[in-house]
Parts: sequence; C-alpha cells; structure tokens
Amino acid sequence: MQEIPGNNLIPMEEGWTRQFVAAEPRLSEAVELYRSLGLEVRLEPVTPGSLKGECVQCLEAAPDRFKVIYTRPVDRGSPGGKAEQPL
Repeated sequence: MQEIPGNNLIPMEEGWTRQFVAAEPRLSEAVELYRSLGLEVRLEPVTPGSLKGECVQCLEAAPDRFKVIYTRPVDRGSPGGKAEQPL
C-alpha cells in the first residue's frame, strides 16, 4: 500500500489528493468550496512529516489550530455517494 508521506492514515490508492494546510476561517471556506465542486473532503491533523513548505514555526506553535485538507472525487456508486440524476 502506497501512502501519503507524513500521514500513514490516508492511502493514495483511495484517490485522496493533498491540497493545503489551513486554519479558520479559511479552513471552513475551503471545505465548503471543495464540497460545492462535488469533492469529498477529509481533514487530518498536521504532523511534522506532512509539512511541505508551509511556515513550520507557526504550525508547530499551534498544531491543533491547523488541518491538512485532502480531497477526492465522490464515489457515486457507493453507499452515501451521490448518484447521478437522469436528465
């Protein structure tokens, strides 16, 4: 199983794409935007290995304030996924 570096909870085979690290109010805005685009959103805590060019000092000072945003297309065939509506 190949996994996203720094976060062994998110298998890449499941289609998750790392977007960016955010805190409120941008976190809620980004989640709302991605969902409005039809994407599934997953938030994960910031871990030292998940930092890619972000301000490490800020993130280390208040790690609970920040989340890593992951997105993937909604699986329309799975339970809980939104089935396409006929035209």
